[in-house]
Amino acid sequence: MRSFLFFILIQLLFNLSLSFAQEKKEFTHIEELMGAIRAARGDVLYKDQFFKLKKLYEELKEQTSGRLLTEAEKRDVEEITTQLRQLREDAERVRPFLSSVLTARDEALLNDAADFAPDYFNEAEKELKKVAEKLRKENPEKVQSDIEQTFRLYRQAHFQSIRNKLLGEVRILIQESKDLDAEKLAPRTLNLVYELLHEVENILDKKQFTDPTLQEKATLLASESQHLLYLVQLTRWVKRDETALEEFVLKLEEAVRRLANLFDYNPQFYDGIEPVLANIEISVKALQEERDTLATENQILKDSLKILKQEIRNLRKQLQRQQSLTNKIDQLKQKLAAAGVKIWREKNELYLRLNGIEFEPGKINISEKYKSILELIGKSIRDFPASEILVRLGQLNQGNYEYNVSLATQRARAAQLIIQSAGFIPDNRIRSEGIILNSFLSQGHAILEVVLTLPQ
Repeated sequence: MRSFLFFILIQLLFNLSLSFAQEKKEFTHIEELMGAIRAARGDVLYKDQFFKLKKLYEELKEQTSGRLLTEAEKRDVEEITTQLRQLREDAERVRPFLSSVLTARDEALLNDAADFAPDYFNEAEKELKKVAEKLRKENPEKVQSDIEQTFRLYRQAHFQSIRNKLLGEVRILIQESKDLDAEKLAPRTLNLVYELLHEVENILDKKQFTDPTLQEKATLLASESQHLLYLVQLTRWVKRDETALEEFVLKLEEAVRRLANLFDYNPQFYDGIEPVLANIEISVKALQEERDTLATENQILKDSLKILKQEIRNLRKQLQRQQSLTNKIDQLKQKLAAAGVKIWREKNELYLRLNGIEFEPGKINISEKYKSILELIGKSIRDFPASEILVRLGQLNQGNYEYNVSLATQRARAAQLIIQSAGFIPDNRIRSEGIILNSFLSQGHAILEVVLTLPQ
């Protein structure tokens, strides 16, 4: 009885474990769906629906933590899953038609359009929501004008953000400077800031955001407006304190002295700071020229090093090829040694010589004994697939010279065909020739050479 109850308990625990595992799997599937929706930008295109389903899922997960789901909760999970799956499908289908819009939105956010141009940005967000809904139901061609309008709204928000952020910061700095009496204390710098501000505003007002000078002028405007405030504060300090000017000049001289010491130059300030700075400028220019010369020499060295490295790589490859070729030749010698074939190398040519191949007088037929040797040669030289091959047969002149040359040529051709067939050698890689020898040979004998032209 106890064992039966124990079995029942184990079975219940097992079933419970399966149920937990199944529910965990369902939750994991929901999270994977939400990840896929984000990847398809569904959290942007269908923001309200996505975050509503996300909230329902998170509440359900928190409420059911550590226990099994009720039937009603299981139905809720199924419904959330179904809606998320549909949302993913819609987002994946719609996103390609809104890729340019989403890119414009990302760029606007990157430039803080939500903070510095909220009206424009929110209007674009509303239009995107409408377009995304329309694309669920209508043909994309019918929504094309709405897509273009949404794109323009995001670009407008983007540009307005640039304008507001830049000009807002600059105007604050100008106002702070004016509050400190910039018109009297730093009039030249104030005028320069106003000129730059007018130029930048003119470009922005005309929406010429591709103007190549905009970035440069905007950067200069930002730095000069900060410089203006610094000059005004410095001038006020000097005017308030009778010793401030001396203190400032002495600090400036000390800074210039430290700079001059970098060039082994001990400055004297009895003629003012300008001559000292002029000497430093000369030293800087000399240093720049030296730097340019060193940069040129360095580039030459880099180029030379690059060439040397390439030459070393080529030499290594060549050495590897030569070593591989040497190994192949050694293996070839081992294969053909027993057949009486002598092998040697002269520069880029490899010679295989068979002394004393025998023919019947006036015949070109090759006996089985020598045919087997030629077949072995053909099979063995397969390891040299890039080589050009010459089969040369030399014999004595016995009687008519022309006849013997013709006979030698035919015998060479017969040997070539056996070697070629055994080695699967194409016609364009192999040829033969017959020659007449002046040295002494036994009647009916000839010398056969197979010459391989090795790759460089």
